[in-house]
Amino acid sequence: MSDYVEDLDDGDASDWTFYDPNFDVQQESYDGAQRWRGTYSVGGNTTDGAPAVLAEWHPEELAGGVRLSSFEFYWNEDDISYGGGLRLLDSSGSEVLTVGSSNPGWEVSDGTGNVSVWAGDGYDRWNRFSHTFNWSAGTYSIDYYDPVADHTETGTFGLQSTLDVRTVELVNLGSDTTPVQSLSATWYDDFTFGMSGTVVDLKALWERNDPKLVFPDGTVRPPNSGVYVIDGTGAVSPLWEAVTTTTIDALNGSLDAGWNGDTGDFSSNTSEAVEGGAAVVTDTFSSTINLTSYSGDGLPAYLPKGNRLRTYLTPQNINANGPKVSIYIGREGPDEGYYGLLEFHNDVGQLTRADGDGTFNNLQGSTATSEAFSVGTTYEISYTWDDGTLGGSDGDLTFEVKNDDTDTVVLTLTGNDSTWDGNAGFRVYFWGDMSNNPLVWDWMHRVA
Repeated sequence: MSDYVEDLDDGDASDWTFYDPNFDVQQESYDGAQRWRGTYSVGGNTTDGAPAVLAEWHPEELAGGVRLSSFEFYWNEDDISYGGGLRLLDSSGSEVLTVGSSNPGWEVSDGTGNVSVWAGDGYDRWNRFSHTFNWSAGTYSIDYYDPVADHTETGTFGLQSTLDVRTVELVNLGSDTTPVQSLSATWYDDFTFGMSGTVVDLKALWERNDPKLVFPDGTVRPPNSGVYVIDGTGAVSPLWEAVTTTTIDALNGSLDAGWNGDTGDFSSNTSEAVEGGAAVVTDTFSSTINLTSYSGDGLPAYLPKGNRLRTYLTPQNINANGPKVSIYIGREGPDEGYYGLLEFHNDVGQLTRADGDGTFNNLQGSTATSEAFSVGTTYEISYTWDDGTLGGSDGDLTFEVKNDDTDTVVLTLTGNDSTWDGNAGFRVYFWGDMSNNPLVWDWMHRVA
């Protein structure tokens, strides 16, 4: 991942919270030392007794927490200041490190302690503070530079938290790295976040961009199987590998020609589409709708084992009889494959294997959802069919339903089976008084 640089020169302070009226993203110059370069910096000349925490910043790029490989910023202090600095917090709100000035000495946190690394040379200069993280060792190394004194300080110190970095705080400091109420005349500019460390909570990326992590031992761990604490420079050092998201049927107002069965029982829907501007909705002149497509029938893609399937459903009505939908994977003929069944009217689902002879075997029987299905809510339906490379065991099947509007998982069904390992086709069966309970269906796609 590329480094993230924030030079503040768009003047946008929307992801900042300020706790002192004189501290802000500012364009005006104060004593000729307000910005490192460009147009804006963040800081100010507060009054005595200003809050210990002057500003809090939640960069979108750090959403969920990131194990940064490095972090650099520039800062300046006026001689009237009592001290000031910068603190990094992790995604749980705990301190990672605090660094800054005791006016004019340089201070750094060292585990739960404090180290004065240099007495300082003066004021009104833009010092560069660079940090390199070793998360597995629980340390960070500094490379600090005063351009007026032409002075450099280096060293390695202990992190207070080894989880990740989520929040940047600008703080008042006194004689050490403990934030205090005081007077601060400090400014900060040109923050650079080294993003080669891996995002710890990959949920936001998983939603649309679908990364996976490939480790040196060849294992692949998907973001949807947990939260990872991964070192960008240490022992586990993952590599980013591009993941192919392949559309099976965009369902952009009509069905692909690769489907067989009741293909005429759908019309276009543009009000509840997830992707592409249009979806399809089941027509109300059929009580059941049956679709199949086996691997030779012409859809753009199918779902062999070792992949994930995702699609989206939005009920437009729910009555005492339905709607219901069974989504089959691993199907190449009648009575084959695995299906996840959803009963929107009963708020339940189940995961079942078709045995090939007209009989069925529940891998996980009828299971209640954590919240009631509701009309007009879009639900993301996903299958993970693991071959041992997706974070689970060979043969693991996971059927998950998520409220796409609130980003809440409402149902997870699991099983393990190898009966239909060689199959890759589909069946989608809509039933349960579909004449009165139309469903909007959108974007069926595969994630490799």
